[in-house]
Amino acid sequence: MVVLDAYNFIGQNEDRDIGFAMSRPAASRKKLIALMARFRTLTREKIMLVFDGGEGGAHLPRHQSEQGVDIVFSTPKSSADAEIMEILSEVGGTRNVTVVSSDNDVTRFAKRMGAKVVDCREFWRTVMRAFREHRESIPEEPPEKFEGPSEAEAKLWEHIFGAEDEPRESS
Repeated sequence: MVVLDAYNFIGQNEDRDIGFAMSRPAASRKKLIALMARFRTLTREKIMLVFDGGEGGAHLPRHQSEQGVDIVFSTPKSSADAEIMEILSEVGGTRNVTVVSSDNDVTRFAKRMGAKVVDCREFWRTVMRAFREHRESIPEEPPEKFEGPSEAEAKLWEHIFGAEDEPRESS
């Protein structure tokens, strides 16, 4: 099982040509889920993404599954780091667990628990290697798809179609 410190991974790989951006957490989250779902299909690895609940995920269910990937959000008062440490403590036998993080506290704890630790940038190379070996391309979804219209675009459409909270006249 791979337990991935999700926003840490996104932040460490913002310079990649995939569209990760900490300034767009929802779009980056969707992009990471799609990427890990494809990676899971190629490698048959169980994947768990752990996100900070305070980073735009507080309104989402704490535990969910999407495209075969397990997704966990920390509580808004906690952190993904604390959530990962709790998961490792609960799992017990961590020899078959790989923790992907570049956070020193997380990696030290994971090593003490007996888990394998992989740096975020190294794991990116592992993912890309799996895609190349299977002649797969990175899932292409523009980040804008997950963000919705800009504020200016929304105002334009409201002007054209009328604001949604305006009462409609019956004919």
